[in-house]
Amino acid sequence: MSVRINQSHRSSAKSHKELSDIGVRTHDEIDSCLAELEEARGSALSLGDRITRVEESASDSRDAVKDHEQRLGDVETKVISNSSRLDDVQQDILTARADVNTLSKGQDDHEKRLSLAETEIKEARGAEASIDHRFDTLEKAIEVVAKQPIQDLSVTNPTYLDTNNSVQVTINAGRASINKVIVDQFTQTFSIPDIVANTTYYIFLHENGEYSYSSDQKEPKDAMIIGGLDVGVSPTTSLTALDFRYFLTKGSIENDMSVLGVRVDDLEKNVGEQTATIASHHTAIEAMEAQLEATAEEVVVSREDKNGVVYDALKDRLDNMQSRLELAESRGTMEHQSVFHFTSAPNSRLSTTRDFQVPRYVIGSNSAEVFLDGIRMDAGDDYIEYNDTLIRFTFDVPREARVTVIGRGSIINTTSVTEYTYYPDGKVHTEKIDGGINRTIEHFYSPDGNLERQEVTESNGQIKSIEYQRDITGKVLREINNGADYYVLQGGATFDDTDIRRRLVFLEGSTLELDVVYNYLSNGDIESEEVFSVELTPQLLKKTSFTYNTDGTVKTETLIYDGQGVQKAFEYDASGNIKQVKIRKVVI
Repeated sequence: MSVRINQSHRSSAKSHKELSDIGVRTHDEIDSCLAELEEARGSALSLGDRITRVEESASDSRDAVKDHEQRLGDVETKVISNSSRLDDVQQDILTARADVNTLSKGQDDHEKRLSLAETEIKEARGAEASIDHRFDTLEKAIEVVAKQPIQDLSVTNPTYLDTNNSVQVTINAGRASINKVIVDQFTQTFSIPDIVANTTYYIFLHENGEYSYSSDQKEPKDAMIIGGLDVGVSPTTSLTALDFRYFLTKGSIENDMSVLGVRVDDLEKNVGEQTATIASHHTAIEAMEAQLEATAEEVVVSREDKNGVVYDALKDRLDNMQSRLELAESRGTMEHQSVFHFTSAPNSRLSTTRDFQVPRYVIGSNSAEVFLDGIRMDAGDDYIEYNDTLIRFTFDVPREARVTVIGRGSIINTTSVTEYTYYPDGKVHTEKIDGGINRTIEHFYSPDGNLERQEVTESNGQIKSIEYQRDITGKVLREINNGADYYVLQGGATFDDTDIRRRLVFLEGSTLELDVVYNYLSNGDIESEEVFSVELTPQLLKKTSFTYNTDGTVKTETLIYDGQGVQKAFEYDASGNIKQVKIRKVVI
């Protein structure tokens, strides 16, 4: 490489050798710097052009960086916006998930309710097309069974055997429940030896299936009375078979509850084993609601019987139908059942009402009479036997009205046990009754031996004292009591239409003390009984008058109460049993 130095002044040219020691840098350093300048200049005409290009490129890069920064800012804004939207979407997903869980639970609940409703309706419907058809079938079955003659364990065909002075009777086949023991019997004959004229013999069936007889009507603990034989003046011409059968039960409530418990266990097991898959919550719930509405409508329709009586619940109607069917199938009789008397006194209720609770009795057996202010009400028109402990009027009964129910209780009450204690002279001191309506009765006597006072202690601690005033012959003239309401329960063995105690049963209970005055005919029969208030000026509250047939049976019974009169006229069959009672209003 050669270097040419041009000077503006004239001088002589010098060689390199002459210039080698002139200046600060050496030729090698200068050559190196020139080479570096050449490399830095590149393809540009000069280093300044190269620097200008670099500056222009740097300016373009700065603009591109600013553009990218702007785009990055826009992207960050979009990312923040999308993040907020993502949070909203996630919240919506959580809400939707909660709604799905709620729908799932609702679906499960409706599935279970529908399953239980379908199971109950299916069992109640049985093989019938609907529950209403099932009721119609039951009602027809009741009507058919009720018309069938009663033959179970009846005493028939008394025949006198002169050879050994005995009477042979035929006892028909049948079934009975004695102290929860089921006794099945075939038709057979039974003989009563050493017959005595003018005597009544009573026939009993024991738990072991054997028959016995006695002239005493009191039942042994292990037996029940089914009938008897009345021997007249001459056993060859006057023999009458008697019917004393109870309401013959088929089983005990413990067995029924045990069977029901097994059924409930089976139903619970079946319900627990059932599962279902949810296809569409909304559609399935709507479908089930429609089915539930149809089922509810069927239940509402089924609560009304063919007579137009509407029950509060379907179970109440089923229980009522079952009680009537059991009565018809049992072929039992209501004779010699327990007698009860219930009174709801005026102003003892807080408001008007239709429902009255009474002691348990057998519905559908015409064993209860209902009176409103002394006027006998008609079953079906004025009231219904809602169940075996509830009388329901078809209209509102005012607070100031008196409601009285008189009837025979259920067979449950007749299984009571009575224990007696006695005074040294043999008179009854106390009666303690367990079963049915529990109570203790203490007897007090006058020096001449007549019953002077009774003190009745009920199971709830209530005490009622009854005092008797008599004439010089010992007949009861007046009964004084403290007016406490209570039920009167008498066993069939002591029930007697002509007994004074039977008359006392028909007196309405009252919150006031009462005086009861008896008037007698010359033959000793009761002519009338008058109920007076205990005041300075006694008022006649009620009067009952009686007329009699020539054989001593009651012909008419006339009740005058609260300015109204009602008369009962009795008709009897050849055996002296009441076959018809005509009840008419009379003009006072």
